[in-house]
Formats: sequence, structure tokens, C-alpha cells
Amino acid sequence: MMHNKYKWLLFDADDTLFDYSAGEIYALEKTLASFGNSLDEQKLSVYREENKKVWQELELGLIDPDTLKFKRFELTFQKLGLNYNPVEFSKQYLNNLGESTQLIENALEVVTALQEKYNLAIVTNGLKDVQHRRLMNSSIANFIEHIFISEELNYSKPQKEYFDKVFDGLNNPSKETVLIIGDNLNSDIRGGIDYGIDTCWYNPAKNSLPENFKTTFTITDLTQLYNFL
Repeated sequence: MMHNKYKWLLFDADDTLFDYSAGEIYALEKTLASFGNSLDEQKLSVYREENKKVWQELELGLIDPDTLKFKRFELTFQKLGLNYNPVEFSKQYLNNLGESTQLIENALEVVTALQEKYNLAIVTNGLKDVQHRRLMNSSIANFIEHIFISEELNYSKPQKEYFDKVFDGLNNPSKETVLIIGDNLNSDIRGGIDYGIDTCWYNPAKNSLPENFKTTFTITDLTQLYNFL
């Protein structure tokens, strides 16, 4: 079943194209080492818990990206009883995260194949310093025409204003020619549905779709995009 109606494929970055988990571990290990410490399961799990909460606050518009950068470490250090400067730690962490270009399995192959027939863009609720550097240093850099980063647009997925700015940046294509592909049911799939574009949920964990969601496509491996593109 070919869907040649699409002209633009909008890929989420973290956990859709980039292996965020691997990058996060790399950056935490390297930063903790420079502070004379090391990463273990407890530190990783506390950080991930606090980081998730803080990103949710950002998506709800309760905090800005500058606050997010240090607040997640401030909360983590409080819980772990570590006396590090969260602002300094954050700077080093973001620098290290920008070096991590590990991709999700099959991402390079899929992006290389699809860019021959479609225009590709990245839509990410990310931090500009990290996302620009990661993309620039990665093997997919030459295949991505645009990258839209929430910190630069001053809005986050799933906000309508975020997608308005993306569409402006693409010269306002017809909505039926655009497909968003992402792993996050709220920011990617809910965002796409609410904006009126087709959605593809990347679901490698094979979770079940909540009853109130209806996505155009669901895939568990990026190569399954070939089934309909």
C-alpha cells in the first residue's frame, strides 16, 4: 500500500532517530567522572525520574528551557545528597550530550532510503545546543532538510503554535502531505492528531495504544515505514 501523497516526513529526534538512552548514559558518565564521581543504577534512576518530571513541566509551559537545564540536576542532587553546582554540572552535561550521536537501530538505512523520495525534517522538544551539535556530527546530517527545536521556536510539541511555526518553516504545505513519526504519544501523536496531520507511532516496546488514541500507522521497527511509504 503506497502513500505517495506524502511530501514531508517529520521525525521526532530522541528515541525515534537518536538513541537518547545511550547518549544520556554517555553524558552522565563523562560529567560525573569530571566531578570525581561515577554513574550507578541509583544515580541513573533518580536522574531519569527527576528529568521526566521537569520535561513535563516544560511541555505544560510551567518552566522555561533555561530553568529545565539546571533544575533536573538540582532535584537529583538533593535526592542523592550530592553537593555539586547544578548550573556548572548542566553545562558540562549538555556539552557531553552534544557529542553523543548514537542512532536507533536501522535509522541510518531508513533515512538514507526515504530521503530519495521525501523531504525529511526533525521536530524535537529539545535544547538547541545539544540537538544542532548531535545532528551535525551524525551520519544522517546530510539527509535532513530542517530541524525545528522547541527552545528556538519558544513553543513545544504538542502545542498548536509549535506546529504553526514548523509549517511556516516548510512554506505551509498541505496538511494531507505531511506525516509525523515519533515515539511519544503526547507530544508527537496527540500533537499531530490535534493539528490535523497523519501520525505514525514508533512503538518498539509494543505497548498497547490507549483507547482514546487513534494513530494512522503504528510501527515497532523503523524499517516497517517501507510498508506504506
